[in-house]
Amino acid sequence: MCFDFYNGALYQFYTLAPIPVFFCTGWLCHGVADGNALMTGLSFFTISLCVPYLFIMMRMHQKMLIHESIFKISAKKQTLVMLVLTSFLVANVFGFHRW
Repeated sequence: MCFDFYNGALYQFYTLAPIPVFFCTGWLCHGVADGNALMTGLSFFTISLCVPYLFIMMRMHQKMLIHESIFKISAKKQTLVMLVLTSFLVANVFGFHRW
């Protein structure tokens, strides 16, 4: 709900392809907020949706595999994979803030 409110009312973000330009409409875009803060918020809300989805998708995939499969990994390795993915996604938040 927060993501929908943020993208629907506060910050409506459009790309103007093929040139690398972003166009913003919404309540926060009319001189109220800084561009870095808007991009940081957008990336944070996007990541907050991705991490639980990736966790559930990986767990369900592992449950569907047979026990002798070479693709089946332990719960500790699944946690490690999620920590690595989460660290890369959180790095994107800092990257969007710097950009």
